Amino acid sequence: MARDQIDVLGRSELASSEWWSVAFPLMQSSVPGSVSFRHGVLRQASHDSLPSRRRRQLHAAIAERYVDSVDVSDVELAFHYEQADMLAEACSCARAAGLDAKNRNCSSLRPRSPW
Repeated sequence: MARDQIDVLGRSELASSEWWSVAFPLMQSSVPGSVSFRHGVLRQASHDSLPSRRRRQLHAAIAERYVDSVDVSDVELAFHYEQADMLAEACSCARAAGLDAKNRNCSSLRPRSPW
């Protein structure tokens, strides 16, 4: 995990490789610089155990981290903004995602010629 991502979480113990070696039965490496839960149930239990204020803070930090990333979709950004209770940003990203989907599928929406 990158040092600046650890700072976003605000927990210095996450910089310790020993901490991650203990967590890896539950976690797995995903894209460089991040980890994910091995199972959705583990992710949901961890998510639900956080106080709502801290959950919103983490979603806001994730959204702000991802906002300039080309590897993150507008749908993902909209989700994190919505979870952070940043509704104007969530609506903007959701609208952009909808327009992108509409534009990509435009040819499949055209009526087919009967001939």
